[in-house]
Amino acid sequence: MHETFSPIDLRGVELAEFDPSSSPRPKPSQPQLLIVDDDFSCAHYFSHAASECGYEATIARSGDQFRNEYKSSQPEAVLLDLSLPETDGVELLRFLAEHRCTAKVILTSGVGERVLEAAMRLGQALGLRMGKILPKPFVVQDLADALSSAPGPAKEGHACFR
Repeated sequence: MHETFSPIDLRGVELAEFDPSSSPRPKPSQPQLLIVDDDFSCAHYFSHAASECGYEATIARSGDQFRNEYKSSQPEAVLLDLSLPETDGVELLRFLAEHRCTAKVILTSGVGERVLEAAMRLGQALGLRMGKILPKPFVVQDLADALSSAPGPAKEGHACFR
């Protein structure tokens, strides 16, 4: 059986403008990880690692982009680089606290462990659900372990990176 389709003449038909930011995103079936890192190669690497653990990752490369993505996605986990241009991780921790973030917050940076530990204590004092600290550079298994302690499918026994 062959079907024939006639072309549709759309001349004179006005199409409504579609603004993707005005419509709510459908809730994905996988848990979401929001990554904020200005280094594209690191963020992309983290994104691929997260997908291996069953997470759908979204990358934000600036504080403003992070804020917008967070508001529209409400992720289950956040991977937050403390060193960002034009903003820093401390400012973003305060943003998360103001928005009553329930996501697990995983801190990463190459700034040194003492700075990461201080940011961890601040996040806890702000009432955030703080996850593991991942000093850069870290191996993929460290991210897998941090995500396995976050809500979602990457639990003990998950085949992530084995």
